[in-house]
Amino acid sequence: MTQSLMNLLATRTDAMVSAIERLVRHESPSRDKAALDKLADTISGRFERIGASVERLDNPIRGDHLRIRSGSEAADSRPALILGHFDTVWPIGTLRNMPFRVEEGCAYGPGVFDMKSSLVILEFALSALKDLGIPTARPVELLLTSDEEIGSLTSRYLIGQTQCPPRDAAAQVGGLD
Repeated sequence: MTQSLMNLLATRTDAMVSAIERLVRHESPSRDKAALDKLADTISGRFERIGASVERLDNPIRGDHLRIRSGSEAADSRPALILGHFDTVWPIGTLRNMPFRVEEGCAYGPGVFDMKSSLVILEFALSALKDLGIPTARPVELLLTSDEEIGSLTSRYLIGQTQCPPRDAAAQVGGLD
């Protein structure tokens, strides 16, 4: 099962790189609500196309947040939780001086490492599981916030209210600080 998943994902490498480039080209500084909401639209559409349900969590101060659910629909099973974000530290216009590029198999550009590549990996992993008919043991829930780079001031409450059983780990996929 793992090998078939890896084989399928290997055939989608070019599509993954293109998806990363599209997300990076959506500049999304933490304090720019319009830019963040536009990127939330894009991310929502991408996950909806692979069959995930997307709940948009209105945020009048900063960009809206997203709760995305995929996988098993077992009513008695609490979801595996993945925390992430789609805001960046980079101001609008950074792409002029630091454009997206791929060199020697590595992608570069504002937000590539933290954490737009991780969002693409999550999308493609969930899609591949579905395409191969591999069910998740439990639902998967992604909570993607728009203000992580500036301290999660508007999303802290959401993060705290997200239910995660004690035996599970909630992980933020992304940069290393």
